[in-house]
Amino acid sequence: MSNPMVSVGPDAVVGAVVRLLTPPLCELYAVLMRAGVVVVVDD
Repeated sequence: MSNPMVSVGPDAVVGAVVRLLTPPLCELYAVLMRAGVVVVVDD
């Protein structure tokens, strides 16, 4: 059986990386907001 990542190209690899990293980055953003490191300024 062939590797499905090789047969569909780099877009599938990018998609997999995005799906893998999105939850931890959202959690990190939430923690930084709670700690006051990230401040959203509404003009």
